[in-house]
Amino acid sequence: MKKQILFSLCGLALIAIGVSIGVVLQREYQLAAIRAGENVGRSLAGLDDPIPPAPAWEQWRYPRAKSKGEIDGSSTRVKGELIHPAGNYAVLVTADDFETVARFYAEKCNFEEVDQTAKSKSAIAKHGNMQGEANYLLDDFEDTSEIPPTRTVRIKCLFRRCPAYDITVFISRAENEKQTHLLLLYDPNVETEASLR
Repeated sequence: MKKQILFSLCGLALIAIGVSIGVVLQREYQLAAIRAGENVGRSLAGLDDPIPPAPAWEQWRYPRAKSKGEIDGSSTRVKGELIHPAGNYAVLVTADDFETVARFYAEKCNFEEVDQTAKSKSAIAKHGNMQGEANYLLDDFEDTSEIPPTRTVRIKCLFRRCPAYDITVFISRAENEKQTHLLLLYDPNVETEASLR
């Protein structure tokens, strides 16, 4: 009788092990199918494409603008490996009008509606894609709910976030002022084109 109980218990244990192995194999089979679908989707969307180098800092400077001050950030390295490149930050002024400057940066930041972005006076907008790129527009000039509806200074903020870099551009010009002012905040997330040369 003890042998029968022992054989029964061993049989039950083998059945339990077999069912467990079957459940694990079925789960892994289903996960493999899901992973394959994810990989196809990522490939079609370009999410696994290599990240290009960030543009050089000089490409973000407005042509012929005068520098009022610049700061170079610090990079982070661990055991000699670059973890985060140094950023660049500047205050610039130019005699060019507000919309010309805004158009320049809207184009550089790949905004879809460059002219509309440059001309807008009361807007908040966002556009992004599946590759992790996003553009944001913030205007602070007109408010039809207030009297007078416009301020004495026009301010626009354009910023772009993408895997290779982050750039923020503040543009301002006061009424009757002779210069357009710029604050540039540039943070590469990968090495820049200039550092790869």
